Amino acid sequence: MKLMPVLDLAACFVIMLHVAFSMFSTATVFYFAVYLIIKGLIFSLSKDFASMVDLFCGFYVAFLLLAGISFGLINVLIIVWLLQKGLFGIIG
Repeated sequence: MKLMPVLDLAACFVIMLHVAFSMFSTATVFYFAVYLIIKGLIFSLSKDFASMVDLFCGFYVAFLLLAGISFGLINVLIIVWLLQKGLFGIIG
């Protein structure tokens, strides 16, 4: 099994459950934000669009935690992005 798609799915569910129900601590969610930022930075060097979106997602989640401001549509887009990326990564 591939590691990054599994981590993308885990990030998707942790972020989704935190935004909807505050199920996870901010530290746990922040770890996934840092994962997305680091992964985005590393793979953005090759000008990969998907990695740049991951980078944006990581910074947005960190901003969400630090500022406490949440934008519903952006939350949904990030969750859908990570979900499809994780699922297609596992399937393909």
